[in-house]
Amino acid sequence: MATPVFKFQHPDLPGEDLYFIHNTFFELPETIPMDLTTFIWYHQQINRTLEGFFAAWDNLNQFQTSLEGHSFEEHFNENEKQQLYDDALFGLSLNEAKHNQKESLKLKEFIDSEKYKTDDIFEYVNPNIKLDYISGNIKLSFFYSRHYFMQYLWDNFNDKLDESDSYKHDKSIILALNKINGLGLSFASENLKKDSEVLLQGIKNDFRAFYFVDNSLKENKPFIIEALKKNVSIFQILENRIQNDEDICLEKTKQECLIFFEKEIRDLLYKNYELFENSNEVHEEDCSQETINYYNILSNEIDCGLMYLEEYAKDGPFFCTYESFFPYELLKNDEDYILNLFEIWPHTLVDYNVFYSVASSRLLKSKNFIIELLKLQSSIDSLRKSVKWNWTDFPISYWSDDEFVKAAIKVNGNALQYANDSYKKDKELVIQALKSSKSAIQFVDESLKNDEDVLALLSIKPIEIKDSEEDEDLPF
Repeated sequence: MATPVFKFQHPDLPGEDLYFIHNTFFELPETIPMDLTTFIWYHQQINRTLEGFFAAWDNLNQFQTSLEGHSFEEHFNENEKQQLYDDALFGLSLNEAKHNQKESLKLKEFIDSEKYKTDDIFEYVNPNIKLDYISGNIKLSFFYSRHYFMQYLWDNFNDKLDESDSYKHDKSIILALNKINGLGLSFASENLKKDSEVLLQGIKNDFRAFYFVDNSLKENKPFIIEALKKNVSIFQILENRIQNDEDICLEKTKQECLIFFEKEIRDLLYKNYELFENSNEVHEEDCSQETINYYNILSNEIDCGLMYLEEYAKDGPFFCTYESFFPYELLKNDEDYILNLFEIWPHTLVDYNVFYSVASSRLLKSKNFIIELLKLQSSIDSLRKSVKWNWTDFPISYWSDDEFVKAAIKVNGNALQYANDSYKKDKELVIQALKSSKSAIQFVDESLKNDEDVLALLSIKPIEIKDSEEDEDLPF
């Protein structure tokens, strides 16, 4: 083979082979370690043939390398092996190998049986192998390893490749290496691994750079929150204890919402690209009311608007799903956290599957919590009419509580139907209900139905009440 392949098993995942291409020019790995499924897929993406790999298959199985007369154990010293182990952790290779265990076994059987002599292995991969974890818009640079970085240094900063490795202390060089992938941060000096600008730039480009962040910052909440703003995907590699932190969870959700909305808005703009190509505004005369309404819902729910979304979301690799809003169990009872969650993503209230998965059953039985949700809903026009409450679900006692009734009526005036009769005689409350929904007039007490202020709100003159009993516009 022009470039040799080695394989090894990671101490944390015995029994699973990890493969990597090794470049003999710098005697450094060209790719991060990969399971067999990913390794084959990678060759397909870079249009590299596998004839040499198949020819060396027996040697690989016996000596863990395609190089004749060599073995993995002899070729790498202990420090180099440890670096490979670390690079596998950085590359999330163990997670991927677990994910692809069954598929990799099928490929081994395919190669062992020499089916590749009659069948194209890539044709075999496509219909039978699922690459859910690595599919999508992943860049090939995701798989680049140390050879690419050394080649970049050799081509651009040869004078810095001295005995003291002075490139490691040069901030501009490390910033350049960060643009290849997150492994660039591993070339930085210990001081630069504590430099916020260097760290956040590396994380923004590749969340895996967090693996090389100085340990003093890996549990530093303010730094982690800033890192989440740059790339929310770092959440998956945080320690469990950090993942369970309320502020960290809330920031994660906020950033995923921003990314989700950015995608939704971009999809909308793409459909109307002639209208919106160079604009952040919707022009009503140019598009349908449905489009305008949808755009306004999306752009107004996060008050910072489209420009804010683009600032934080354009480089994010992760698009959230509803599962993103399912907090850890310990937070489902935290009223402030859940309210903050809905404040960030108020449109979640529309989907009951999401709504009842986010908050605990205890919170959903809390009158104060429901009141706060109603207040939140009434403050957002797009939600006030789109969220339909089943008012009969609430205990009768709620309908005698001033704060609850006022909050419910502000969302939907027809909630007056379920309120205690005393509220149906309360002129101030009745007017509020009618402002929300004029059809609430049917639930108003008879003593107020001919009140001048009430009729003025309905744009009806008193005399018309007596002569219009059959008027279809009047619900009483």
